[in-house]
Amino acid sequence: MEESQTSSKKRRRNSAEKLLAKQKDYTFSSEDLLTLDHWEQTLKNQRTRSTYIGAILLVCDYYRKPIHEITSEEWVLYVNSVMPDQIVKREISVSTSRIRYYAIIGFLDFYSMNHPSYAETSDQFLNPAHAPTPKVNKYPTAMQMASILQAMKKADIQVYIAALLAYECALAPSEIIELQTSSFIRNGEDGTCMLSVPGKAKRLIVIREDLMEEIEHFFSMGGYYGDDWLLHNKYGGQMRASVLQRACRKAQQEVINAGIILEPYSLISIRSAAIHRFLMSDGAKGTSTAQYAGISEAYALQMQSVGLASAVQLPGTKRGYTISDLLDSSNEENSKKTQEEKERNAANGTK
Repeated sequence: MEESQTSSKKRRRNSAEKLLAKQKDYTFSSEDLLTLDHWEQTLKNQRTRSTYIGAILLVCDYYRKPIHEITSEEWVLYVNSVMPDQIVKREISVSTSRIRYYAIIGFLDFYSMNHPSYAETSDQFLNPAHAPTPKVNKYPTAMQMASILQAMKKADIQVYIAALLAYECALAPSEIIELQTSSFIRNGEDGTCMLSVPGKAKRLIVIREDLMEEIEHFFSMGGYYGDDWLLHNKYGGQMRASVLQRACRKAQQEVINAGIILEPYSLISIRSAAIHRFLMSDGAKGTSTAQYAGISEAYALQMQSVGLASAVQLPGTKRGYTISDLLDSSNEENSKKTQEEKERNAANGTK
């Protein structure tokens, strides 16, 4: 029993020494160290302890103050302003900000037991998941999607085709990898373009002419004919969904570097953006959308009830649009900005 108490005290002493070694231009009081030590013991495992304690030390480092000198207002400022700014500057990811958010909430809840003035501090926090940053939306906006498709077309043509099918037809990754070249059908009588979707939600859907042209162009480039897989891995076999998802994220690096998004969107998120867009269309019903996307009607109605702010409507969606319009939209925006800059420079030169 005595050995157990001795080892416990030794662990606490070692933990306190590590915290003291990490301090920068400030000094923890004995109460600060004791509070951190007791809070640490309430956390589940060593990894959580290290991560959560580190999150609190980062706040102390930012203000160059020990815990007992950081005011309630400063905690709120750090969570609501400093962390979102770090996300925008790509100093931390959205997922990292969420971890720190919950770490700070947990600590202040514990700290407020002996310091009641901090009891309602965390109620003023804004979840970083809802902060106004370029990649807080669960689904890509129309402008983001235009830039993503452009980047994909340059980086990986197979990923581009997969993203088009997810965004235009609401196909899931598991359905996309099962497609074969024979899945695409052009009706000889009236020219209607159709796609036979395999899988659990097997269905035949009508697709747009310009999407069919993109697919046929892809066939001509790759030489894939007959009952061959639409997408291939590097060995020429059927591509796996996990490989496709990794390639999808990698192909968005250019858009991330440009600051348009902070983290890559998955094909599942792109598909969800498509379903939201369908639900926003004139006359769209949950039943028809569910049948087209291969989802349950209940799920379609659930998505319809959710706020659609993240699925920004494309210009001319109600009247119809083309894929070329979607791909050219970002270029038009950039050209407009360049032209305005030239005009300003010319005006300044005249003066």
